[in-house]
Amino acid sequence: MPAAKQLGHDLRLMSGNALHLAAALSPARKRYNIPSSPPVAALVRTWKPDERYARKGATDHLLAESRVQAAHEAANAMIYPRLLDGI
Repeated sequence: MPAAKQLGHDLRLMSGNALHLAAALSPARKRYNIPSSPPVAALVRTWKPDERYARKGATDHLLAESRVQAAHEAANAMIYPRLLDGI
């Protein structure tokens, strides 16, 4: 977790949940935002959690393929940088 000063805060005793909240809201974390590419936007707009339980073959192959590509793009843009930054 970065120091509070690195996040643009000048509170010397900031720790715990307050520090995590400051990190999440920090402008420095903008690079973790959801990518704005059309495939990722379509995935966010159309995917529903209950689709995880759909029977095999219920989703059109091309739709499934585009969702996998969009999820891969989102992971590359959001998850892997967080892991590398220790978040």
